[in-house]
Amino acid sequence: MKHLFKIALACLLIVTTTACSSDDSNDEVAGSGSVSFNVQTTSSRNATVISRINEFTTTEENATFPYNLSYDDVPFPANTVIQLTYTDFDDTEVDPNGEENNNPFEVALTISVDGNVVKMTSFTVTPDDTTDPSISFSL
Repeated sequence: MKHLFKIALACLLIVTTTACSSDDSNDEVAGSGSVSFNVQTTSSRNATVISRINEFTTTEENATFPYNLSYDDVPFPANTVIQLTYTDFDDTEVDPNGEENNNPFEVALTISVDGNVVKMTSFTVTPDDTTDPSISFSL
């Protein structure tokens, strides 16, 4: 009877330990795929576009629009964060006739993973706006 009790206790301990242990690790790769960033704007203002996948950041100063940046075979660790930010740093816009124009304008930000749009939004930016339109997506 004592022997049966020890076996039952050992089985219970193994089941409890296995059930309570976690297979999750922040270093584990959940998969991989392509990531694309797109920024469109209705103005020709000077701007910076910042794209980020976890700790990897790309900063494009004086970006030309529409702006497109793609990465293939990106590893996706658990809790991957993908972010796209538009920063306007021009005080005035110059229209095609060379005239200054301080009208509000639209910015559209899009993040795609494996060709599928996962986050998209548009913003109206005014010349005196101090916020930087940004979107992020977590896998």
